[in-house]
Amino acid sequence: YQKCYDQGGIYGGYLMGRLYETGKGVTQDLQKAIDYYTEASSKGIMEATIALAKVYEKEQNYKKAIGLYKMISLKGDIEATIRLGEMYEYGIGINVNLDLAVEYYLKAQDNDHLVKIYEYIFKNKKINTYLEEEFINLDIKKYKLSDQLLKIRSRLI
Repeated sequence: YQKCYDQGGIYGGYLMGRLYETGKGVTQDLQKAIDYYTEASSKGIMEATIALAKVYEKEQNYKKAIGLYKMISLKGDIEATIRLGEMYEYGIGINVNLDLAVEYYLKAQDNDHLVKIYEYIFKNKKINTYLEEEFINLDIKKYKLSDQLLKIRSRLI
């Protein structure tokens, strides 16, 4: 990985960051991992950006983690979008906001992830209870709740 990095390989910084984060083959050093991830992220490697956000989250630097998750969520990263939903749902580094949690979960949907996202939402007791309590007040179009969502919900509860 070092050779790839030294030769300017586009994933080299990300791979070096992984080594330093995990301590595989090198002495674990989160600061070096952050440095490598930051460099790779600046070159557009989304894997490095999400890895960097996770390191910041582990270090409880939620402001930086949330900023990075939001940045790559805007670029369509499903994992970051779901993580933002979880952070808003459980108040991880941010105030609990179930409206935003649901919004992020549903934003993560696309044709390949639609069922997965809906099943996650309705298996999750806190979100399911919230939706049940607020269901009358939900703007169906705003949350893009489809017939498929309602069928999955009825099957899971």
